[in-house]
Order: sequence, then structure tokens, then C-alpha cells
Amino acid sequence: MKQNVVEWFDRTAAEMPEAPALSCSGQDVTFGRLQQQANVWANRLLAGGLQTAEAVGIFTPNRTLAITAILAVLKTGGAFVPLDTTLPVRRLQPCWSMCRCDGC
Repeated sequence: MKQNVVEWFDRTAAEMPEAPALSCSGQDVTFGRLQQQANVWANRLLAGGLQTAEAVGIFTPNRTLAITAILAVLKTGGAFVPLDTTLPVRRLQPCWSMCRCDGC
């Protein structure tokens, strides 16, 4: 049975909520916790008017937050645009104007 990333993640989080989903810089995040946080962010994006296939900029050096944000955007049907935090602001401004970068 073919599944997309969100379907796979939702199924895995339901079956193994206490299993580690992420381990970054000594911090473990379970599937259940990641699912909960991504759902909160996805609902905020939808409440803010995000439309299917709309681009959402993700701008954070924190890998755990980045993965949570990516999952949240995918849950909404949006498209994520990873933005490099090491670039100068003048290089990022065109990207910010093309995608939603309001934050959650």
C-alpha cells in the first residue's frame, strides 16, 4: 500500500507514540510529541489562511523545529521552502516575498 509522508507519519505516531522520532543535539522527540506539535502548527497555518500548494518559508537553524515545521506544512497540503539562515537578509528578501513567512 502506497502512502505519502504524512500518512506514514500519522500511522506510525498512532502505533508507536512513545518511540523516538527525532534525536538532535541530545534531545529526543517522540512520534507522539512531534505529531502533537506539528498538528498545532498545521492548524495555525490553516487558521491563518494557508491554501493548498501555497509556499511556506522555513527559517530556523534549529533542526527539531525545522522538521516540525516541515511536517506541519505537509499536513496542510502546502509546500515548504527551506531558507538558509546563513545567507544575508538581502539575499533572502525575494524568497520572503514569494512565500508565507509569518511564523507560527
